[in-house]
Amino acid sequence: MNTNGIDLCESTTDAVHPRFAKKPVYALGGFKIAIVQLAVGPDKTKNIANAVKEIHKAKDKGAQLIALPECFNSPYGTQYFNEYAEEVPSGATCRALSQAAAEAGVCVVGGTLPERCGTKLYNTCTVWDSAGKLLAKHRKVHLFDIDIPNKITFKESEVLSAGDQITTFEFQGVKIGLGICYDLRFPEMARLMSDQDIPNKITFKESEVLSAGDQITTFEFQGVKIGLGICYDLRFPEMARLMADQDGFIEDKLSPNNSTTLSPQPQNKVNPLPPAKIQ
Repeated sequence: MNTNGIDLCESTTDAVHPRFAKKPVYALGGFKIAIVQLAVGPDKTKNIANAVKEIHKAKDKGAQLIALPECFNSPYGTQYFNEYAEEVPSGATCRALSQAAAEAGVCVVGGTLPERCGTKLYNTCTVWDSAGKLLAKHRKVHLFDIDIPNKITFKESEVLSAGDQITTFEFQGVKIGLGICYDLRFPEMARLMSDQDIPNKITFKESEVLSAGDQITTFEFQGVKIGLGICYDLRFPEMARLMADQDGFIEDKLSPNNSTTLSPQPQNKVNPLPPAKIQ
């Protein structure tokens, strides 16, 4: 598999809704962000090496904060999580991200990986600063369960445990909140961040593939942009969103994606990345 993608956007300042006129506003200003879309396969070592390579490529393009996709070191399926899981921060994926962040001198939002903690598994995002230090760890709060007869049955809760924390970190004076995949569907999570004066949010969305590839992916993206955008626009207009996706298979169904970056309005700050080629 090949053809990964990197999208770059300059951080900008957007108008703030009057409701937030008296609240601190942390504009996405002063640094360049990259979202990386990766083609993921069954070889964990290659997946990690591929991500590290793209981190350095994004650095060479001037990025200072680099976001990887959800579950970038593993195929996305409940049958894979136990095999690919590792402890945080001692596992191979975390060590590679720490080293890559330090070598490139950038902040890496490490997508997610299956985390093993005791007898439980979590879908976990790690964040690494430019010295390779672990800044934050977020466990996916809202697990995705779906059962559509004759189409797809996918239940994360059969294997994964849910996190129970709102997670934030600070980068160059900007407070950033983390959400993973289905977390994006719950605006109350964003409201909690907003109430804590955390108006900038990086999220990782992976579309649910029901029967067809690109059509569902496009619909899912538009649902995030328009459907949830209405709620975000009215209630949390100062939030920007970044979505970094993996291209791979979910329950043996092709899952192409279109990573993108949205302004608080929301509007595309950059064109969605085309799906990676999966062979």
